[in-house]
Amino acid sequence: MSLMTIAHHSSVDLNWQSLLSTIVYAVLGVVLLMVFALLVNRIFRLDLRRELIEDQNIGLGLAFAGTAMAIAIIIAATILS
Repeated sequence: MSLMTIAHHSSVDLNWQSLLSTIVYAVLGVVLLMVFALLVNRIFRLDLRRELIEDQNIGLGLAFAGTAMAIAIIIAATILS
């Protein structure tokens, strides 16, 4: 299968429904990340902005980044299934 054939098939598969579902999942991912940030602030009584920016807490930054990646993987798996 040539590269031109692959490009042709992938452009044919893109329709408004798949575009809309991708946008919905992207918005859902951002909302989930914001909810996670709010929950971390409330449960652990932290000020994420102060901890990450002013105090430069590397451990909390890595934990937050790992959770963001986990949410992204879950959403990507949902989109692909």
